[in-house]
Amino acid sequence: MLSLVIMGCALSACSDDDEPSVLETVTPDAASYQLNKAGEATLQFTVSPADASVDNVTLAAGADVFEITGKNSVGNGKWAVSLKAIDLAKVGETNAVSLQVAQTGGAWKEISFSIDDPYSIEGKFALDHPRAFNYYGIEEGHTYDTGLPVVITAEKGGDLTTISNIKIINGETSQKAGMEYFATVKLADGLTGVEIKVNPEKLEDLKNLVPTYTTFNFIAVLTSNNGRVAKLPLNGMTCAPEGTPVVDNQLTVTEAEIINPDFSKAVTLDVTSKLRHIGVMGMQPGDGNVVIYNIGLFNEAGEKVQQESFLVLVGPDATGNMISDFTIMGDNDYRLKPGTYTYVQRFHVDFIYDNGVKYQTVCADLKYQIEIK
Repeated sequence: MLSLVIMGCALSACSDDDEPSVLETVTPDAASYQLNKAGEATLQFTVSPADASVDNVTLAAGADVFEITGKNSVGNGKWAVSLKAIDLAKVGETNAVSLQVAQTGGAWKEISFSIDDPYSIEGKFALDHPRAFNYYGIEEGHTYDTGLPVVITAEKGGDLTTISNIKIINGETSQKAGMEYFATVKLADGLTGVEIKVNPEKLEDLKNLVPTYTTFNFIAVLTSNNGRVAKLPLNGMTCAPEGTPVVDNQLTVTEAEIINPDFSKAVTLDVTSKLRHIGVMGMQPGDGNVVIYNIGLFNEAGEKVQQESFLVLVGPDATGNMISDFTIMGDNDYRLKPGTYTYVQRFHVDFIYDNGVKYQTVCADLKYQIEIK
C-alpha cells in the first residue's frame, strides 16, 4: 500500500498540471490606439485562460510600416506589445495592423487593431497651381522667365508652418517629360510652395522631346517637421511657346482685295485649342492675367512687313471659349504682294498672388497663316 501511495505522489509530481494552459482566445483591449510624435504605440490584449503563455508575437499585417520592439505581460492575462514606425513617411492617418499571437509549437490566434496618427498631415493641405505653363519663354532674353508656381494651401486645420520640405517627383504613369528635365525654386516670402522651371542644361533636350505640348503627372511630397508625409497629385500641361499656326480658308484674300481701300472682311475664329496648346488655358477669372501684344505681320522669309490691313482681337465668349475676331481691310498704301504671310500675337499670362508677387506661366506666340493670291 505504501508503495502505491508513493507512486501516486510521484505520478502527480510528474503531471502537466503546472504547465501553462493552451491558448484559447485573444481579445484586443481596445479597437484603436494612437501613435506618439515619435511614431510609437503600445497595443494591449488579453488572453484566455489567463495563465496561457504567449511565446511569440509577430505582425501579420502592417509589417511594411511598423516593427515590434517589445512585448511583456502586465498580469491577469493581459499583454502589451510595443510598436514603432519603420519610416514615418509610410505612416498614414489610419493604419491597419494585425498581430499573430502564438505558443511555441502550439495554438495561435490573430487579432486586428487600428493605429491612428494624430500627427498625420494627410488631408490637411492642397495644391493651388495653374493648369499649364511654357517650359521656356519665346521672348529673347526672357527664356527662363516662365514656370509653374505650385502653392500649398492649408485645409482642415493644416498649419503651413509645420511643412519642412517640399519635393516634386514623377507620378506613377509614364510621361514624356519627367521631373528630370526640371528644377524647383522656393516661392517668395509669404507663399508656401515651389516654382517648377526648366533645368537650363536640359532645355535643348526638352525642345526635341516636346516640340508642341505634353501632359505631366507629378506628385508633390510634403514633409512636416515631425517627419509625417503627405503626397498630393500634381497634373497639368507643359507647352512649347509656339504651336502650329491657325490655318483657315477665311484668311485667304486676293491681291485685288487687299489693295482695295473699300474692301473689308470680318472673320470669327475659335482659337481655344490653339491657345491651350501654347499654355493659355482660358481668359476667365482664375485663368491668370492675360495680356496680348500684336507683334505684326511677317513674310515667308521671316521679315516683318509694314501693313495696316489686319486687326485682331481675342477674347472669351459666353461659354468660355477663346474667340479671335480677325478683320482684314484693304489698303492701297502698303500694297501687300501675293504670298504666304504669318500674323503673330504674343500672349503673356501672369498669376498675381495676395502678397503682390507675380509669376509668369506663359510667354508664347499665336500665329495665323494668311494667304494673298
